Amino acid sequence: MEDWNNVSKNLSEALDIFAKRIEQIKNEVADALNNFARTEEFQKLVELFNNIPDDVQKTEFFQKCQSLKKKDLTYEEIEWLFDELEISTMEEARCDILKYIDSNNALHSYIKNVMENSIYGNREKLIIILSHFERLIYSTLRREKKRKEGANDMFRSELIKNNHGMDIENLYKTVLLAITNVVFANTDNFTIIDKRLPFRNNILHRGIIDYSDEEVDIAYKTLLIFVAYIIQMNESLSSES
Repeated sequence: MEDWNNVSKNLSEALDIFAKRIEQIKNEVADALNNFARTEEFQKLVELFNNIPDDVQKTEFFQKCQSLKKKDLTYEEIEWLFDELEISTMEEARCDILKYIDSNNALHSYIKNVMENSIYGNREKLIIILSHFERLIYSTLRREKKRKEGANDMFRSELIKNNHGMDIENLYKTVLLAITNVVFANTDNFTIIDKRLPFRNNILHRGIIDYSDEEVDIAYKTLLIFVAYIIQMNESLSSES
């Protein structure tokens, strides 16, 4: 009985020491937080959280993507977009397309077959895939093209007018806005055509005979990077729905 009393006493003393230590730690943490709350770093953190936009269209990123809707757009002005997409080479784009492709999507399979066809050169692949680019975007946005509907009208509706909020879909649509600003630019109004960009109007309306092999390679690489992003977007949106 005496042994039990000693054990009980020792346990009680240990718990009392533990409780005091917990109280001490709690006070130390409270003091540290109070001290941090008075620092300039904390005020900057509060300001940062207070300034987080509640709509993607209020972000600098959206404005940057929309700024690509301009005349005489150059390749150098879109290179930052490759960093955002985290795809910068033709091989990276090819691998992502093969990784995220929807095998049940006939258009995806067709694009993959064109991309992998060794008979075609990059010149032919650029024209064929570009001619299906509008359909790819409609498919990804789950839209059916209406009679007499212009693609740019649909883009403005889906990617600007109906693009509000700050979730992942808003981010996808904002990047897609940048891509469509490049590919579907009204090149009929351009004074100088940058042949390193996959301008749909210029290539499909005027042909590609004036493009050098180097220009074709860069334009095709750019187009594949865009396709890879759209196919990833399609896979992500499908998994969310």
